[in-house]
Amino acid sequence: MTTTTNQATIIPVGVSRVSERGGREDNQIYSFGNQDAKQRLLWQTQGWGEGKIYREPFISGGNSLEDRPGLLAAVRDIEEGRAHVLTVAFRNRLDREPAVRDQVIARVEKASGMVWTGDIGRDTNATPAQQFSGTILSASDRMQRQEAGVRSRLAVADAIALGKWPRRGTPPGYRKGPDGILVPHEPEIDVMKRFFAMRLEGTPIEELRLFLREHGIERAFGAVQGLLANHAYIGEIEHGSYAPNPEAHEAIIDRDVFDAVQKMVIPRGRRGKSELLLARVGVLRCSMCGGRMCAGDRGERKGLRYRCPSHGDCQAKQSIAAHLVDEAVAERMKSEIGDAKGSASKLAQARAAAERAEALDAKVQGMIARALDMDISDEPATKEAIDKAKAERTKAQALADTLGKVADARKKLVRLDKDWDDLSLKARRELIRAFVEIVEVSPGVGADRISIRMVGE
Repeated sequence: MTTTTNQATIIPVGVSRVSERGGREDNQIYSFGNQDAKQRLLWQTQGWGEGKIYREPFISGGNSLEDRPGLLAAVRDIEEGRAHVLTVAFRNRLDREPAVRDQVIARVEKASGMVWTGDIGRDTNATPAQQFSGTILSASDRMQRQEAGVRSRLAVADAIALGKWPRRGTPPGYRKGPDGILVPHEPEIDVMKRFFAMRLEGTPIEELRLFLREHGIERAFGAVQGLLANHAYIGEIEHGSYAPNPEAHEAIIDRDVFDAVQKMVIPRGRRGKSELLLARVGVLRCSMCGGRMCAGDRGERKGLRYRCPSHGDCQAKQSIAAHLVDEAVAERMKSEIGDAKGSASKLAQARAAAERAEALDAKVQGMIARALDMDISDEPATKEAIDKAKAERTKAQALADTLGKVADARKKLVRLDKDWDDLSLKARRELIRAFVEIVEVSPGVGADRISIRMVGE
């Protein structure tokens, strides 16, 4: 664990998990605020120091460790010495799968750490009895999760059989009635009929999107394509792997028209250029899945946004107001421009790193040549020494490449001789590509969710 007797030097790292947006676990007991507070009280009671808490929004406790970004990060913090105790507020926040529990405990305790929960205390496999009791609790949590899943699927299947719309939003042209069944919405019926007719005439997707916007219906580019394939318009409910209901509600589009649209192959039309600073730059990422975030459409209720793509695998898709990210990056770039006088020192560092990489490469080549001359290249000790030297060379070359990029970017700024506000959008994006390694958006609220890492940091 640690050789010191001072408990305050023991650094905890916590994990708070909420598995559903609005279901059985989205309540006060398992809210992020309550879980965070319970863990900090545990830290205080045990006399540990202060640590960080990773939040996992909308992630199932049945996921593998690799699909638990917060839990995996906490385990790595302990393995790499940044923390000593992994905590959760309640045992079922750690996992709902015995195999995950065993994996977490094995990795943490191998690194001389501990796992603690706010309701049962230390969780360990140190003795057969402790492993047995912990496994029973985890298996019980797994059974509860699976039973809840079965009940949920049965409820959805029953609702679909009764014609109740299973999704949260409703397709344009419909509203959800008191009984949950879709009812045609008169003000939008003619709009949607014209929408399908225009597609049948060969109208590209982008023009259809603009047509819907003119009638007060805002949809992203991909969502417009989804509307054209939505079986709700012919009175059917198709929802994932559930049995469909072919007569769920009143149709507003003739089946012949709908079927003809499905068979069409028409160029989607060119999408308009985005004026957002980070649109299509490639540096904006979701911290939860690492996926590249894309720009949202104009006119949405919350304005322009960056979000995880709809086709991604992220279980906690991040979305953030675009102006917050653009402003944060712009301020950082202005600071870099103001500091461009440091380009000489950066260039010197880059040159020194390149020289070191060259020297290490010469060292490796010399070691290989001597080993061959002495006919000892197959000796284990020789191989180990050469592999170690190669690893050192690779690390030095990576540093040289990185510092070289920084120096090149700063030379661009010196030659530019302009303020950020005087640059074109194209020029700003080029500088961002040169200077910014990654911009990450984490769960939370406001600009505090944004972290910017520059090339070379």
